[in-house]
Amino acid sequence: MIKVNDIVKCRLYNTPDKRFYGEYFDGQVLEIQKNTFDKQFKIKRLDLNYIIWLHRKEIKRIIRKG
Repeated sequence: MIKVNDIVKCRLYNTPDKRFYGEYFDGQVLEIQKNTFDKQFKIKRLDLNYIIWLHRKEIKRIIRKG
């Protein structure tokens, strides 16, 4: 289960093409937002130092528990 402050491995997903793209990157979970259908995760990307929102399927694995 993913929690706030975990370090995770991520990869972006293109919904219209239904495929993943780009390279894997590491990020830190800052916030978790629960919708009626899905969870979204606010991730601070560690290599480029900016913040993005990702869906659960874009998070591949937990690298380190926070």
